[in-house]
Amino acid sequence: MGQPDEVRGSIDVMAPVQATLSPERWLNSEMELRVLCWEPSAGQGAKGRELGETPATGQGVFIPARASWYVEPLYSGVTDASLQWLGAEAQRLAIPGLSLRGRGQVSNTGLFQLALAVPGFGWLDLSGTAASPRGLSLFRDPSLLQTLIFQGLEAERGELAHLAQQWALAYLDLSGLHAPRQTRWDQLRGNLWEGPALQELLPLTSLRSLRLREVLLGQGDLLALAGMGTLRHLDLSGAGNLTDQGVAHLVSLHHLESLDLSGAVLGEEAVARLRALPALRELVLGVPSP
Repeated sequence: MGQPDEVRGSIDVMAPVQATLSPERWLNSEMELRVLCWEPSAGQGAKGRELGETPATGQGVFIPARASWYVEPLYSGVTDASLQWLGAEAQRLAIPGLSLRGRGQVSNTGLFQLALAVPGFGWLDLSGTAASPRGLSLFRDPSLLQTLIFQGLEAERGELAHLAQQWALAYLDLSGLHAPRQTRWDQLRGNLWEGPALQELLPLTSLRSLRLREVLLGQGDLLALAGMGTLRHLDLSGAGNLTDQGVAHLVSLHHLESLDLSGAVLGEEAVARLRALPALRELVLGVPSP
């Protein structure tokens, strides 16, 4: 097997898992929704290709066959109360994915409103909301959720254990994960930074892709990552505390196909050991992208 490509600079090496695939269809609603398609090969990050908006004229927005699609409300002032109506519409139209990105007024109470109407979603973006991983347990069917984007999550130790209950998760983006300010201060003052306790994610045995961009890792976090043997794609770009000794734990990830360590300062021996991973096709080093 040839050596993996070594890329200088950050690129999007991870593709999200597709949500429920379906025949082509038309979608229309009296609610103001943006319909998007996430094409895994497009490398578009957390945003998909826009298909259209509702309400629409004629039959509505056309959704191609086998598309991985989701909707997001056009109204930025979405609240917990308004999610009751969105949940009813999601149930009526069999909507497989939902983005609530940036809707800061949405909390676990809003997730409860959604859970009253639908058993769950296959694709969910809760970045920038006031919801927490605990709220995901409100949905009745954890086998549905395959893709979760929860960037900027503030989580106490023990909080990630609620994510582990979503056992079907295959793609997880926790970029910007951090502890509450007081917790960070108490730990750093005692020179004992514990990190985000990634060992709480070990029960996710279906996980294939994990993004942890700009996360300050603790001493045990890389060891925990080494125990996630199902990983194919791992993004640690801009992560803090990446050392030769720490990344040495990653050599046990024999199924890893892409690894982003942009921003880390590593020695030649450490890089050589990573490049020797049997399935690795892409190793990203250098300066992380904004």
